[in-house]
Amino acid sequence: MWKKKKRKKPLDVCRIYTIQNRGEAFNTVGELLNAMSENFPKFLNTSARKGFEEAGFSPLVIDELIAATTQVNYGQAPSEIHKFVGKFIVNFIYLTPSAISRN
Repeated sequence: MWKKKKRKKPLDVCRIYTIQNRGEAFNTVGELLNAMSENFPKFLNTSARKGFEEAGFSPLVIDELIAATTQVNYGQAPSEIHKFVGKFIVNFIYLTPSAISRN
């Protein structure tokens, strides 16, 4: 049985919806990412693999779960994509309640 865990605050990437609803516009992708989270622009300078390693993910999890997802969805390995994309994958594919189909 899967249990849904309630989050105390929205994910940083979900802030995009608040920004869109306010009608805000940005000149660069970096400005948009910074509005969502001050950490996001930094994620463009790190590979997803390195980011997951720094976050404490085991090489097995990176190679088996995350690499499979990045290969299917993006046609790339975790070492070839930005940490931002990796964060997006984990937040929206593995951790969101909508990804859990069993109750």
